[in-house]
Amino acid sequence: MFEVNYFGTLNTIKALLPHFRKNNNGTIINNSSMNGLTGRHLGCAYSCSKSAVEALSEVLSIEAERFIRCMVLEFGWFPGTEIWAGKSIYKESEFDIYKNIDDFYEHKILCKNELKGAVCQIIKEVENEVLPLRLMLGYDSQERAKAKIDILKRDLAHSKKSVNKYSKKIQNRFLENIFSIKGDLLSKERKKVITFFWMKFKFKVK
Repeated sequence: MFEVNYFGTLNTIKALLPHFRKNNNGTIINNSSMNGLTGRHLGCAYSCSKSAVEALSEVLSIEAERFIRCMVLEFGWFPGTEIWAGKSIYKESEFDIYKNIDDFYEHKILCKNELKGAVCQIIKEVENEVLPLRLMLGYDSQERAKAKIDILKRDLAHSKKSVNKYSKKIQNRFLENIFSIKGDLLSKERKKVITFFWMKFKFKVK
């Protein structure tokens, strides 16, 4: 599962990046799933491999943002795309505690996704100058994303209750974070680079 879904994606990207860097231009679209956003029962290897594609796409969008566009597709359930059609891959657990386990998100999302329309939407997005990092395709994928956001908000609110017991904001670094002050060595002279509203200024440091 990982060899195909993650390492196959990674190796393809590694083959393309030198060409994109040279031309200072490129677009990478990675194929993920709503199950990469959230886990589901009986899908550990699949969900984990797609979650890895999610993280890969996020890192790529940061590290290579100067010369590529990156978007990851969050597919819902599209009839006719299942590779196990006509085959049984389900095996009843020998442990009673795992039997009849519910989905991570208990509500069932009923919708009918049409692949041709989704492909047209992907093409339309790619033709735009700016791409979203994630494109949720299908009502089920979008509802899964909403559920993920709700859980993150809930857990964040819970975590905030005790964060001040072990963590403090360092206020004196506020200006440094805004101005992005960095040390730089140029032509044997020590200089400092300040980025202010996307404009860079260099000056000597004694």
